[in-house]
Amino acid sequence: MRLLTKTTILYIALSLVIFIAGGITFYYVLNDLIYEEVDERLMTEKNNLSEQLQSPDDINLIFSSIERQVEIMSVEEFHSTRNIIKDTTILVKHSESDMEYLPFRELMFSKTLEGKKYLIAIRLSLLESDDLAESIFSSLLYVFLAALLLLILLNFFLSRRLWHPFYILLEQLNKYSITKDKDLVLKKTGTKEFRELNNTIDSLIERIKRSYQNLKEFTENASHEIQTPLSIIRSKLELLSQSSGIPEKEMKEISAAYSSVNRLSRLNQTLLLLAKIENMQFPEKEPVSPATIIEEFIDNFSELAESKSLTIKKQLNKETTILIHPMLAETLLSNLLNNAIKHNIPDGKIEIELAKKSLTIKNTGKKIDIAPEKLFERFKKGGTASQSLGLGLAIVKKICDTHGFSIRYSHDGNMHIFGISF
Repeated sequence: MRLLTKTTILYIALSLVIFIAGGITFYYVLNDLIYEEVDERLMTEKNNLSEQLQSPDDINLIFSSIERQVEIMSVEEFHSTRNIIKDTTILVKHSESDMEYLPFRELMFSKTLEGKKYLIAIRLSLLESDDLAESIFSSLLYVFLAALLLLILLNFFLSRRLWHPFYILLEQLNKYSITKDKDLVLKKTGTKEFRELNNTIDSLIERIKRSYQNLKEFTENASHEIQTPLSIIRSKLELLSQSSGIPEKEMKEISAAYSSVNRLSRLNQTLLLLAKIENMQFPEKEPVSPATIIEEFIDNFSELAESKSLTIKKQLNKETTILIHPMLAETLLSNLLNNAIKHNIPDGKIEIELAKKSLTIKNTGKKIDIAPEKLFERFKKGGTASQSLGLGLAIVKKICDTHGFSIRYSHDGNMHIFGISF
């Protein structure tokens, strides 16, 4: 979830909590004000009524209405001399068929007229007050929702504007490549935090570039320095093997040393290739036809395949292209196909299927003696072939990872299956 979305959701949630708490508080405060005002009216009505009632005959002069009702009852004795104010409901008759209970506020007090004791109840309707409170609350609700929507929109647009330098920075970092000579020029901003972030990124990139250049130079220099003495040793061994009079035992030792030197040379070149792939030293990409490379490889290794009596079946979509450096494409496909031939069995078969977005290579072979998930690790061999460096599939995996391809391995009976999705 994006930061802007998170802050907007948190802002809405916090606003709702504040509104609910504020609404509840406002409701009770408004109720208290309404009750206070009604109670004051009841006290005023009581004072006016007390002035009007000077004798029992004045009782007949008191009139009631739906909103204001007065009830006077003659009693033998008073149970309380205090004013009693409370809420009550009264069944009000609007017509013969229309009756309902309505809320009233009631004030009850006692009065003595010419020696007779009376209990007087004054009731004022709360219906209008409730309607007023409801109208006020509804109006405030609409005002709040409109204000909340406006604030959310303002927050969204203001946040996008404030975070605009950050999004530009992300876009620049996504497009930046350390393998290119083009420097990363960060956009200037007036926000202190973004300026500090830009300065930190500038410093970090400078350190990364220095480390990258040092590693690149070390890898190339080390490879070159190792390759030179290896070439000298190989040439000396070749001259030595051509000398006459060397016993057979010593000749075998020379031959073993020559094989070891060749193996070491191939290992050096392979590790250098892996380092170059990891360091993204093949940035140039172009559309490459896998079908063309596969056809050329099959033609070049046809004698090796025939020596093991291998049957090769192929189904190639010649319109399929992948965006990759041509050298890496050849390395990727040749390693997979060479693996299918080298680790095959006599009279075995190879099946190659190239679709628009995938490549599948199947070959017969002995069961591998390592876990399938470790097959793409360096120096892991699926068999006991002494000439294998255990780096072919590691290179294949590295090329796939750096180009966004996915590679998988499975087996079905005696068939080993490698699949790549472009």
